[in-house]
Amino acid sequence: MIANNTIVKGGGIFLQRGGDNTKIINNIITECIRGITSWSGYSEILNNDLYGNHWNYSGIPDHTGINGNISTNPTFVNTTAGDYHLLEDSPCIDAGDPNDIPGPNETDLDGNPRVFGGRIDMGAYEFVPAIDAIIDIRPETLNLASRGKWISCKIWLPEDYNVADVNSSSVFLEDEVQADWLWFNEKQNVVMAKFARSELVGILELGEVELTVTGYLMDGSYFVGTDSIKVIDKGRLRGRRVNSNSKVVDGIEYYIQTDKSLYRLGEHVEMLYRVTNLGDEDVTFSSLPLPEWNFWVEKDGEYIWRAVNVWWGTITEFTLSPGESREFPAHDHPRIWNMRDKENNLVNVGKYSVIGGLYEGSGYYDHTKVSVPIRIIPNR
Repeated sequence: MIANNTIVKGGGIFLQRGGDNTKIINNIITECIRGITSWSGYSEILNNDLYGNHWNYSGIPDHTGINGNISTNPTFVNTTAGDYHLLEDSPCIDAGDPNDIPGPNETDLDGNPRVFGGRIDMGAYEFVPAIDAIIDIRPETLNLASRGKWISCKIWLPEDYNVADVNSSSVFLEDEVQADWLWFNEKQNVVMAKFARSELVGILELGEVELTVTGYLMDGSYFVGTDSIKVIDKGRLRGRRVNSNSKVVDGIEYYIQTDKSLYRLGEHVEMLYRVTNLGDEDVTFSSLPLPEWNFWVEKDGEYIWRAVNVWWGTITEFTLSPGESREFPAHDHPRIWNMRDKENNLVNVGKYSVIGGLYEGSGYYDHTKVSVPIRIIPNR
């Protein structure tokens, strides 16, 4: 039997011999070249999630939709960081074989009971609902122009838990900024954490901001708590901050922006691409029967999503006078990415690159391509 594994970017499961006597059950296999390969048949293939592999099944029939087998994004917590625990909206929760009854001492890879709820999960980790923590973040008003060094946070757990069991290396603010310092008060059952202010200010938006603190206990239990602070910048003009990047090539500025840099999973990402003539003479851009401009989203160099403005069958051009700009699309109608990949599945949390590019006849995207990073965090 091959059961309860999470296999990511590996070789999948390969049965050279004995496949007709091997039961494959409750596994998650994703981003592999092959999901399940057998040269010797198969016995039972039950309640597995094979998703995003080059071939989900090889040498045997496709079992998707049969005997509880699915092909859906398992929605891990953070694949970039190697965290393959399941998010609360994962289709793999309570989706294992209902007839698979673990033994009384059987556990998942974290040592948690193999079943939490009425049915076993797919994969190596059983989904355990987060412990609701109470947190208090200070300062309540954070001025981006100030020179403070720390952001402090008190963490209280429910009475049934001991703060001394908190894994000190697991406490994070916004899933990215790790606590630099922790102090435990077991008498009051509170943890004091300090986070480096310099690591947080770059991902904050102005106004009321809800911040999330997460961590694990030594037994693998997960806790989460939120608090709101006000972010101001008395040295900055009022207006909406955007996330942007640009480069200048031969007197032309190529510019990309998104409406912000930090997003909750499921939010829409607004993007805009702009070309500006910084030279002293008119510049004409010609587009053959190919896309005039594109937007991409990439993760770790891999294409995730693309929006194309196509001028099929025509020759288009536009001219920019010195100092003139052109935006793609129009500024009051930004291009929207709904966090779905090219197969229309919701993406995972992590870091992505939003890229804009222009085809101008002599070079396909090369010198016009410019990108800006964004980060997607869990929607908790």
